[in-house]
Amino acid sequence: MDYYAFDFETRYDTGVSVTTMGARSYAEALCSPEHGSGDDIYLISCHGPAPGAPGGRSFRDWVGHPKKFPWDWWREKGRETGIVAHNLAFDWPILWRCVQLGYAPEWVLELPSFCSADCCAYHQYSRSLAGAVKGVFKKTLSKAMRNWMKGKTWDDAVREGKSDELRLYGLEDSEWCWKLWMKLHPTWPESERALSRLTRKMGWLGVPVESDKLDKRYDELDRLRWDKLQQIPWVGEKDPKYKKEFPPTSKRGLAMECRKHGIEPPVSVAEDSPEYLEWVARYGGKYPFVEAMTTYNKVNVQTNRLKAMRDRVYSNESGDTRMAYGLKYWGAATTGRWAGDTGFNVQNMPRNEKFGVNVRHCIEAPEGKTFIICDKSQIEPRLLARVVGDLKFLNLVSEGYNPYEAHARLTMGWTGGLLKEEDPGLYLLAKIRVLQLGYGSGWMKFYETVRAYDQLHILDAEPTKEQIYVFGTFIANHRPDAVEEWQDLDDATKRHWVNAHVQVSAFRRSNPKITGLWRTYDREFRNTLAGDMEVKLLNNESFGYYRIRPEAKGNSCITRRGDLKRSWFYGSMIVENRIQREARNCFAEDLLKLNEAGHQVVLHVHDEVVVECDESDAKRVATEVREIMSTPPSWLDRCPLDASAIISKKYVK
Repeated sequence: MDYYAFDFETRYDTGVSVTTMGARSYAEALCSPEHGSGDDIYLISCHGPAPGAPGGRSFRDWVGHPKKFPWDWWREKGRETGIVAHNLAFDWPILWRCVQLGYAPEWVLELPSFCSADCCAYHQYSRSLAGAVKGVFKKTLSKAMRNWMKGKTWDDAVREGKSDELRLYGLEDSEWCWKLWMKLHPTWPESERALSRLTRKMGWLGVPVESDKLDKRYDELDRLRWDKLQQIPWVGEKDPKYKKEFPPTSKRGLAMECRKHGIEPPVSVAEDSPEYLEWVARYGGKYPFVEAMTTYNKVNVQTNRLKAMRDRVYSNESGDTRMAYGLKYWGAATTGRWAGDTGFNVQNMPRNEKFGVNVRHCIEAPEGKTFIICDKSQIEPRLLARVVGDLKFLNLVSEGYNPYEAHARLTMGWTGGLLKEEDPGLYLLAKIRVLQLGYGSGWMKFYETVRAYDQLHILDAEPTKEQIYVFGTFIANHRPDAVEEWQDLDDATKRHWVNAHVQVSAFRRSNPKITGLWRTYDREFRNTLAGDMEVKLLNNESFGYYRIRPEAKGNSCITRRGDLKRSWFYGSMIVENRIQREARNCFAEDLLKLNEAGHQVVLHVHDEVVVECDESDAKRVATEVREIMSTPPSWLDRCPLDASAIISKKYVK
C-alpha cells in the first residue's frame, strides 16, 4: 500500500475551536454563516510517493487551498492507497467538511485512513508531532508558526507577509508525518490499528441524548449560577493592581472581602482541599459571601459540563440527537488506557447527582433502543494474583468466591458462610484491602480511603498495647511529622490510625508474592541508571521506562520518548502500571470481539462498555456481551474472569 500524509490548516480562536466545541461541531462550524467565513479551511498539504518516476521512487508534495487539491493522487489506477494524518481525529472531520462543501469528492472518506499520532503513542513516543519527531529522529521542529496561527486566516498570512512561511510549515508537517508513519507502522499490530479506528468512529457517532431535556437542565443551572453570582461582593469591582474587574473565582477578590470582615482567607480554594473545607465550615454560616462563592464554583463546573455537551450535539440521518465526543486512543503512556479529549472527558463524568442534574443520565437511548452496560468484575485483583502466581487465591475465585471473600478466607481468618451477608463490616474491610493495598498504599492513605467511604467503624477495634507500641515506633522513625499531630488526636482517631497501620502490615505479611514483585521491580528500576527498563507482559508485549536517572526524591524517567516531562517511579507503582496494562489488553480484546459480533459500543470507561441495541433484543445482547467480557483471551490462562451487565435506558453507574 502507498501512503499519503496530509495536514489541514484552519481558522481557530477562543470561540470556535476543537476544545470548546469538539471536533465534529468545530468542523461543521467552519465556513458556516453562523460561525465562520469562506476562508476557514484555507490550506491542505500533502506528501507521498510518486510511483513510476525515473530512477525509482521519488516524492511529490502539494500545498494550497483544498478546492484546488489534486484528489486523484489518492486513487491512481492500479494502486492501493491509504491516507495518514498526525491526529486524524482532527483532520478526518475537516476532510469530511471539505466533502460537504464540495471541495473534495465523497470517495475520499472511504479510503483506509491511519493516525500517525496513535501509532507514535503505541510505541511510547510523544503524541505531538514535534515531540515524536524529536524522539524518533532527534530533530527539533519550530513551534513559532503554530503559535502565530491562532485566530488567523490565509488573508492574514498574505497581509502580514507570512504566506510562504505558512506553506512551508504545512509541507513540513505532512512530510514529517509521513516519515514517522513509514518508520513505525510496520511494528504497530493490526489489532491496535483496529482499536484506533474504532475509537475515532465511536466518538464521531457519539452517544444519544435528549437535547430538549439537556437544554432545560442547562437553563435551570444557568439561572442558579446567575443568582449566586449576584451574591459575590467583588464581582463588578475592579482589581486595583491589574485595573480589571475581578472574576467570580478571583483569589484576590476573595482575600479583599475577607479582610473587610477581619477574617483570614483560605490557603487554598481547591474544592476538595481539607484546608478549604475547614474554612468553609468555619465561616460559611456566618458570612453569606462564603456560601455564595462556594455554591457558584460548584454550579459553574456542572453548568459548563452541560454546555460542553450541548455544543457537541448533532442530528443524525434518522433525526436522533447525539453527542459526538473525543476519546484518545492510548492516552496513558505505560498502561495504554484511553483518555478524555477535545474538552469533554467522557472518562470522568461525575457519578452522582449535583444540583438536580445527573450528567450520566443525560445520555439516554432513543425510542426503541436501550443500553447494555457491562463491567468487567474485579479485573485488577484477579490479574494481580495471576501475575504473581497466587494459585490459592485464583482457585477460590474459580470456585465462585469473589476476590474480596477469597482474600478474607486466605488472609483474614474468615471461615464462615457468605461473608457479605454474615459480616458486612469484614467484607468491606477486605474489599478496601484488596483494592487499595496491592499497589503499595501506606497506612495514612488507607485510613483516608476508609474515612472517604464513611466507614471508619471497620477500624474501631481496640488495638493491643503491642500494636500501639509498634505504630508509635514506626511513626517516630518514618513519619516524625505525624508524631506531634498524634498527641492532639481524640481517642477514636488514634484507634483508627493504629488499626490502619495494623491492616497494611497484615496485608503485606500475608501477601509475600505481591510484595516480592514490588521489591523486584524496585531493585531493577533503581539499578537501571542512564538506561531503560523493560516490563514484560503476559501476552509477550512489553512497555518501558526510559532514560532513568537518580533524583533527590528517588529515580525518575520519561514514559513518552520525545517529551521532557519526567516522573518518579518505584516498585509498587510499576506493579500498578503493569496490572493496569494487562487489564487494558484484556479489555481491548473484548472491544474487538464485540465489534466482530456486530455489537455497537457507543462508549467505554475504564473496564466498562455501553452497548446500544434494540429494546426487543436487549436480553440476548446482554447475555452475549457478558459472555464475551467474561471469557479470558487466549494468552491468559488460569485466571477466571467475570462481568456483570444491566439493561438501562439511561447511562448509569
